Amino acid sequence: MPGPVTEAVAASARRHNIVVALGVNERDHGTLYNTQIIFDADGTLLLKRRKITPTFHERMIWGQGDGSGLKVVETAVGRVGALACWEHYNPLARYALMAQHEEIHVAQFPGSLVGPIFAEQMEVTTRHHALESGASSSMRRVG
Repeated sequence: MPGPVTEAVAASARRHNIVVALGVNERDHGTLYNTQIIFDADGTLLLKRRKITPTFHERMIWGQGDGSGLKVVETAVGRVGALACWEHYNPLARYALMAQHEEIHVAQFPGSLVGPIFAEQMEVTTRHHALESGASSSMRRVG
């Protein structure tokens, strides 16, 4: 990153004046990372963060990130933070965003891979974070 795909997303954000949060597979020096990116409404890439610890079987595919991306960014719609999947069970990762006065939380999950129980867990987890942090939470199920 950047590359043709991220440049197209940036152009679309700029053209439509929207903030975009996107989960991507990032390749860096032979390693894949589960990465979240946030573009502001003017197309500026504000955040690129890698999932801290891949969960269970993900460790066979994705590399481990670090905490340097646990940042809340100022966007046209407010202060936005993001976590991926089981990072929502990491109280220190969640607190890092709360301490930066997160207003909008993007919770990205892969979808209900194991049926309704996982969908219910996603709902409860994101609601809990929203209640505890005072942030609005946006959850979009994919898959």
